[in-house]
Amino acid sequence: MLLPPAMKSLFKQFERRLESQFGLSAGQVKGRRIRSSELAFFTRQLAALLASGIPLEKCLFAMAEQARPAVCEVFLSLQDSLREGLSFQQALARFPLDFSESYRGLIGVGESSGGLAQVLARLADDMEAANSLRHSLLSALAYPLIVSAVALLVVMALMAYVVPQIVSVLESQQQDLPVLTLLLMTLSSFLQAYGAVLLLIFIISGVAVVLSYKRLAFFRLWLDQRLLRIFLIGPLLQTAESARFASSLATSLAGGVNLLRALRTSSFVLRNHYLKERLGQITQWVREGAELGRSMAQTGGFPPLLVQLISTGEKSGELASMLSLAADQMTQDLRRRTLILTSFLEPALILGMGVVVLLIVLAVMMPLIEMNTLLR
Repeated sequence: MLLPPAMKSLFKQFERRLESQFGLSAGQVKGRRIRSSELAFFTRQLAALLASGIPLEKCLFAMAEQARPAVCEVFLSLQDSLREGLSFQQALARFPLDFSESYRGLIGVGESSGGLAQVLARLADDMEAANSLRHSLLSALAYPLIVSAVALLVVMALMAYVVPQIVSVLESQQQDLPVLTLLLMTLSSFLQAYGAVLLLIFIISGVAVVLSYKRLAFFRLWLDQRLLRIFLIGPLLQTAESARFASSLATSLAGGVNLLRALRTSSFVLRNHYLKERLGQITQWVREGAELGRSMAQTGGFPPLLVQLISTGEKSGELASMLSLAADQMTQDLRRRTLILTSFLEPALILGMGVVVLLIVLAVMMPLIEMNTLLR
């Protein structure tokens, strides 16, 4: 549904005031409005429309007609920016939260080379592959996370409500209780007395970590480096980041971007700040004349497979194709590792849940069995 002319005019006036007075665009104030799956779909659609010979302005108008209202505003604003004389890359820069810098950089390459439709098609391929990988990872981890949450809730409910009632009955009998029962009673009393305080401390600690991560650069580097060293989880994070980086770098080089600019553009797809800092050092060495593969090997942080394929691509002159091959192989390896991890994680969680419930049942039943024996 398109916006009425009056609302559209007010929206443009508000956007110009933000840019003139605060240096902000409406996209920065409203936050992200285009989901990653939508962006991949619209990028594919835009590539097809441009390849058929339709002007860019009409393509944006056609996509605005079928988009939801929030996304419709974005496309109409892009169309107006083109009419004002801005390039497509400059128009996208008004919505930095919806269109990343790497995305905008590749759009600029496509505009300058005259191959915007081809660049958009390659971008759509990369985003669809990334979305597919993200969906498969979430699907694989959903069940273990749900089992963990349910197990935690069950144990907390038993400790907070069921165990205290049974314990009060056992204490009234004035008999010697087993060690396991005493431990359970102590833990239950502790949670009743200090459970709210522990929950508050947990929440405050979580908020402090999030704020420190956002505002302190050294803390981001330290935490991201430690995350890469966590058993089983660290290699998965490293592989996912490296696959995303290799795919972006391959797209940039295939689009005609020089290596230094491609490295700078591809650095924006990295979410791990430690790897991003390593890549900055690599880029500096490449600028000084070093080979990319050798620089990555000396710096560390990236998988050996990626380093080897990059070195091979540099020697053969097929760096873009080797990067695409590396991205595909690392993506497949990430899926395989995730499936293996979840296949072991699911029974381990169920077994752990069973052991905890068994201990609680034993702690409650052992005194009752002794009472029954004495009565007999």
